[in-house]
Amino acid sequence: MKGLDIDGTILGVDKNSVSKMKKDFANLCNNKNKLNPTSYINIYDYEYDNKIIL
Repeated sequence: MKGLDIDGTILGVDKNSVSKMKKDFANLCNNKNKLNPTSYINIYDYEYDNKIIL
């Protein structure tokens, strides 16, 4: 499931995938072969209208 619909409606992300998505995104940002210079970030999840947003 994607986070947003094409019309901007918030769909949220799969609650069971939040941890993996946060880890994968952080790994991408810290991989100098993918993103240079690397970026060190914090990823937060929020619940809005019973939907998870990263």
